Amino acid sequence: MTENTLSGSSISNQNKKKALHKKPWFWVLIVFAILVFLAFMSGLGWLIQQASQGDRISSSGGLFSNGSKGKDLAVVKVHGAIFNARPVIRSLEKIEKDDGIGAVLIEINSPGGAVAPSEAIYNAIRRLVKGKKKVACSMSSLAASGGYYIAAACPKIYAHKGTLTGSIGVIMQFMNTRDLYAWAKMKPVTITAGKLKDMGSPFRDMKANERILFENMLNKIHVAFKDDIWKSRKLYQKKLTEETVERFADGRIFTGEEALEIGFVDEIGDLYSAKQWLIREAKLAPDPEVYWLPKKESAWKEFLEAQTVSHSFKETIEGLKRIVRSPANLNLEPGVPYLLPEYYVNGVE
Repeated sequence: MTENTLSGSSISNQNKKKALHKKPWFWVLIVFAILVFLAFMSGLGWLIQQASQGDRISSSGGLFSNGSKGKDLAVVKVHGAIFNARPVIRSLEKIEKDDGIGAVLIEINSPGGAVAPSEAIYNAIRRLVKGKKKVACSMSSLAASGGYYIAAACPKIYAHKGTLTGSIGVIMQFMNTRDLYAWAKMKPVTITAGKLKDMGSPFRDMKANERILFENMLNKIHVAFKDDIWKSRKLYQKKLTEETVERFADGRIFTGEEALEIGFVDEIGDLYSAKQWLIREAKLAPDPEVYWLPKKESAWKEFLEAQTVSHSFKETIEGLKRIVRSPANLNLEPGVPYLLPEYYVNGVE
C-alpha cells in the first residue's frame, strides 16, 4: 500500500511539472528573467565605460563647467597616509590640460606614506609648475615625511604655527619572530634559490651583510629625498642652503614656526592665506570659482574603475582595508621602505 502511494505521488509530481511547463506564463517569466539579465549586463558595461573614461575636457578647453581662460582655482587635497597616488595625479593631469584653471592650491594633511607614490605626486606638481600655473601649498595639522616631500614641490608653502612637518627620512621595519616560534615549538622551513632571497625573514636573526644592504638602499632613497627637496626649494627660498637641508634632514619633526625659521616653509598662514596669495599671483577674480579635487567618487564607481585598470580582487580588498584602517595603525608591510615618522609607524598618536 505504501509503495503504491509513493509511486502515485511521484507520478503526480511529474504530471504537475509537465503541466507547469505547458503554461504560457511560465515561459513568459523565463523570457522576462533573461531580458532583465541582459539589461543588467548592458548597464554594467556602460558604467564600466563611464568609469574608465572619467571626466572629459569640454569643447571650451576647460575640464570643468566654466572653461574661462585661467580664471579658476583648483584645490587638490592630499589627506591621510599616501599609498595610492593615482587619484591625486589624475587630478593634477586634468588640471594641467585645463586652460580654465589659473592657480592650484595643494592642501596637505598627511603623515607621508610609501616612497613611490610620494615621489610621483612631487613630480606631478613640478610638471604643473613648469607649465606656468601658479601653485601653492597649505599644510594642515600634519605634513611630515612624504607629506613634506610633496609640499617641497610647491613654489609657496604655508603652514600653521602648530603644524607638524619635517621627518625627512626613510624607515623600514622588520619583526623577528624566531623566539616566538621556538616558544610555540614550531620550526618554519624556507626554501630559496639565491642566497639573499630570504633577507629580512622574520624567522631568523638578520645577518650583518643583509643589514648593510638594507641600510645602503635606505640611504640612497634618503639622498634622493634630500636632493629633490633642495632641487625645488632653492628656486623659491633663498635663505635655505644645501647644508641646512642636510643638517635638518635627519628624521626630526619640527613645528610650522620652526620650519619657517629654517626655511622649509615660506609663510605662517592657513588655507585662506594661501588662496589669497594665489589670487594675487595668478591675477584671479577676488572670489574665483573653486574646484575641489580629487572628487569623491561613489564606492560603486571606484569598484568599477578598479576593474578597468586590471586590479586583482586581492588588490581591491587591500585598498578597502587601507581606507578603513585607523591612521595610527597602518599595518605596514615588513621590509618595505616608507616616508613616515617613526612615532606614526608604531601607532602612537
